[in-house]
Amino acid sequence: MKKMQINYTPIHETTTRFHRSNAFARWLMGPLGCGKSYAIMWEILIRAAQQPVSKTGKRRSRVIFVRNTRQMMMDSVLPILKEVFVEGQIGTWRASESVYQVRVNDIECDILLRPLEDDSDIRRVLSTNATFCVVDEWREIPVSTIIQLAGRAGRFPAKEDEGCAFAGIFGASNPPGKDS
Repeated sequence: MKKMQINYTPIHETTTRFHRSNAFARWLMGPLGCGKSYAIMWEILIRAAQQPVSKTGKRRSRVIFVRNTRQMMMDSVLPILKEVFVEGQIGTWRASESVYQVRVNDIECDILLRPLEDDSDIRRVLSTNATFCVVDEWREIPVSTIIQLAGRAGRFPAKEDEGCAFAGIFGASNPPGKDS
């Protein structure tokens, strides 16, 4: 397999600190257009690249990526995934499964896009094992759901396989409105 050089430079000191942190839970907040969404996409790749190499020679990870509605996921998250992890080059959108697959160098990262529109969506997410979890627009997700979601991190790959180098939960959000 040909190695691909990947270059990324955070545009803010806050984003640099976010990427350097190994805290289990990390949250970015900032105004519209400041690069939060791009930062969390790159954080996915950074953490996927830190995974231990499996017996098959791959660094496997599974990400649960949540947003409050499917339409918001399709309108805002998927286009950025396709831009950062270029579809057809290192990314593949599997619409029937709502999974964006990233395959670059020795990285195999499956990003499960999961809306949280109703109780059945929440139950489905809370029965999924993940390496780490991402919450987009976390200010709109109940804290109790975020806490439960955090419990799914660090469960894939299993410890008896290669385990997880990083397990945690992170996300980005605009600041709350004055009526929030």
